[in-house]
Amino acid sequence: CLSLLDSAVILSGWQDGSIRCTDSLSNQVKWLLPSAHRDGTLSIAIHHNSALQYFATGGGDGAVRVWKFSNRELVTQYTEHRKGVAKVLIDEKSPNLVHSVGGDCSVLTYDLKAGRRVICHVANTGSMCCMTQRKDSELE
Repeated sequence: CLSLLDSAVILSGWQDGSIRCTDSLSNQVKWLLPSAHRDGTLSIAIHHNSALQYFATGGGDGAVRVWKFSNRELVTQYTEHRKGVAKVLIDEKSPNLVHSVGGDCSVLTYDLKAGRRVICHVANTGSMCCMTQRKDSELE
């Protein structure tokens, strides 16, 4: 999986569970975070502005983890998915909310300020492998 910070920085998740930050101009690895997830890092989302800088990851182990961007320190983790996390998404309007969708057909929302899950949607059939959020009007 890939996520772009800007035109020069790429975060990538790997099957071995690691996360790499690469300078796209020089193609050099700036840093490596080994063993971020068991069973692979499947999704990465970045929030980066002057007030708040973090990234969230979803893994094959069913965990959603939130990391400080500056030093790659693990801030918190949530382990409520029973299967791998296919997508993590940082809320457009409220960056303290992180949404995740898993192979267990659940969509969960975590409030980083409260430190807990605040929303849970579960489908009884089918599968979910991705999600998006509109930027123009409807924000759910």
